[in-house]
Amino acid sequence: MTRTLGTVVLGLALAAALSAQTATTKPAPPTAKSMEPMVTDATKAATEKALLANEQKILDAVQKGDLAGFKVLVMADGWSVDGGGFMSVADFEKNFSQVKVTEQHMSESKVLWVDANTAIVGYTWTGQGSFMGQAFPSPTYATTVWNKRGTTWVAVCHQEVPAGK
Repeated sequence: MTRTLGTVVLGLALAAALSAQTATTKPAPPTAKSMEPMVTDATKAATEKALLANEQKILDAVQKGDLAGFKVLVMADGWSVDGGGFMSVADFEKNFSQVKVTEQHMSESKVLWVDANTAIVGYTWTGQGSFMGQAFPSPTYATTVWNKRGTTWVAVCHQEVPAGK
């Protein structure tokens, strides 16, 4: 019994010491400088151009009903969120034929870098169409999180919100 109690006390003492050490060695909170991506300006500009082109390719694939073209650019287990709630890419693909887009335009696009392998593309979408019989709001503000997997950039999450009037 004494040996067991001694082991428990020693274990608690070690846990307390480690906890105190961990508390004093926490990393500093991120700063704007530490959050900068580790890419050159030329690489960054070229990547931003490619990401905007890929975003347009996704919009075009949806408009054309090109599921294969859509799947090339979107992470299979990604998801989206809009006024209808959360939807997995798998569920969206099951209902892909229910998307009808008659016209669309992407404007005011911006790219925000999270790190060298993650960027957020934001833009204003205007157009006409419907999903499962419900008309799309237009204009909407849209953002897509892009992540570099190996050498390929894929859309992992997409969000849309109607623009204020």
